[in-house]
Amino acid sequence: MATIPGIDVSRYQGVVNWRAVADAGFKFAVVRATLWDAKLDETFETNWNGARANGLLVSAYNVIKPDVPAAAQIDLFAQALIGHKCDLPPVLDIERDDKQTPQQITQCVRESLRLSEQRFGRKPIVYTAKWFWNKFVLPSSEWAQYDLWVASYGAAEVSLPDAWPTWKIWQYTGNGHAPGIAGEVDLNWFNGSYDDLLKYCRAEIPQPIGQRAKAKSTLNIRNGAGLNYQDIGDLPSGAEVTIGKIDGTDVWVQIDANKWIALAYKGERNARTESSSSGLLIRVTTDSLNVRSGPSVDQPLAGQLQKDAVAPLKAVDGKDVWGEIEPGKWIAIAFRGDRFVDFV
Repeated sequence: MATIPGIDVSRYQGVVNWRAVADAGFKFAVVRATLWDAKLDETFETNWNGARANGLLVSAYNVIKPDVPAAAQIDLFAQALIGHKCDLPPVLDIERDDKQTPQQITQCVRESLRLSEQRFGRKPIVYTAKWFWNKFVLPSSEWAQYDLWVASYGAAEVSLPDAWPTWKIWQYTGNGHAPGIAGEVDLNWFNGSYDDLLKYCRAEIPQPIGQRAKAKSTLNIRNGAGLNYQDIGDLPSGAEVTIGKIDGTDVWVQIDANKWIALAYKGERNARTESSSSGLLIRVTTDSLNVRSGPSVDQPLAGQLQKDAVAPLKAVDGKDVWGEIEPGKWIAIAFRGDRFVDFV
């Protein structure tokens, strides 16, 4: 039987190096978005963007609390996912009883599943375990219409709740380890091949989002775009990374043959970078921006771009150019005439 590895994460995993996770072969990630109607997981955006930027298929989950109205819980979940397209269907985590009766829990589960399908246009995945479901959720033939993500640890065979004949995702450990994550993490198998996973997600093979680059020498990693930020580690010589943003105080970017614009000049920002699967894009943020034939104000004018114009980034130059390789982790691309990375 073919299976595909994936992980699920929340704030308990801390800062995740998603490049390392992707390089280790994990193909999908499910990120905690919300807890009932109470709060957004503070690492949701960072984890979602990091997983997506490094080519993983992504979804999100909400933890259901049966003593809270289902509508309020799904409302918060839907608000958190505005602007976030799930690859796998959204997930409802059903493993709390909160001193409610099986009748009360069953009603909350039924209503949460119905409202989730209504809001997202897809049947949600049910995350649960046999010990919980069989004890706290009343039997019904309706449950099997939802795909099952089952938590089942410590055995070679999956232990299924009575309501399901098979599983879609198997969480086989809650204290696994993965490159890029300092502590323990949940590890999972998708039931099928990678092609099956793509079909299930209605997706093509995802690509890392941003500009791939290779370090020419060992580089300091800082927690911001500048020498004044704290040194938090090293990027080895030859390491390949995905740059999701470019910043600095003197940054020139090439948008076409013999066409350059000042993303930033003398500390003043004129444009911003945006990630795409084909590399980085430049969006003009000032009312208008001169295009020059080289990376300098001394070069002849070659045109002009208006506000919100978008162009592909083909190269960078400048005296103070920084690239973000993970959320909160920056390296110097070019500084005072020296170039430290090559785009690949």
